[in-house]
This record gives sequence, C-alpha cells and structure tokens, in this order.
Amino acid sequence: IQQNSNRRQQQQRQQQQRQQQQQPNRQRAHHGTQRHRHECVAVGLSTRAFRPHDKMPGWDDESYGYHGDDGGIFHGRGDMLRRYGPSFGPGDTVGCGLDYGRRRVFFVKNGVFLGWAF
Repeated sequence: IQQNSNRRQQQQRQQQQRQQQQQPNRQRAHHGTQRHRHECVAVGLSTRAFRPHDKMPGWDDESYGYHGDDGGIFHGRGDMLRRYGPSFGPGDTVGCGLDYGRRRVFFVKNGVFLGWAF
C-alpha cells in the first residue's frame, strides 16, 4: 500500500511539472488579468563611464536608449523623453546607428528606419 501511495504522489508531481512547463510564463497584472511576462530590453549608446549593471541605457547623462517595453527614448534621467517608436520584444531585431558627421542617433526595428531619435 505504501509503495502505491508513493508512486501516486510521484506521478502527481511529474504531472504538475509537465503542466507548469506547458503553460506560458505569466504574471498577474494589477487588475487581476493575466499577461505575458518579459523583461524590458533597451538598445542604445553610452560612454565608458556608463554602468550597465546599475541602470538602463538613457537613465543618465552617459547614455542614450530606446526601450522595448514602451517604445520610448531616454537620456539624462529615468523618465521617458518622448514616445519614439513601437515597443519591441522577443522575435524582433533592433539596431542602433550613429551618423558621426551630423552627430545624430537613429534606431531600426526589423530593418525599418524609425527616424532620428537624438
């Protein structure tokens, strides 16, 4: 009887693990609805003084950034300067370019030029 009970418990644990692996990574939003969870990715330029382990690109004067969670551009502080382009995430290819002659920065998403950001 004990062996059957242990076997049943082990099978239940394995079934729960399989179900958890099959479910997408979700978190509960503030309004009680479900949404997919992914970390914010930011693309940009910085000086050597920028500390990427402490903050996102654009959150200080040492960097410029385009953030994937809201499509905003950032420079000099943690607040968005303005909405720049579409949000981006898994499956997107985002690039950053610099026109040295004009001292301007631009971004592309999936090969599409998004305009001059800075």
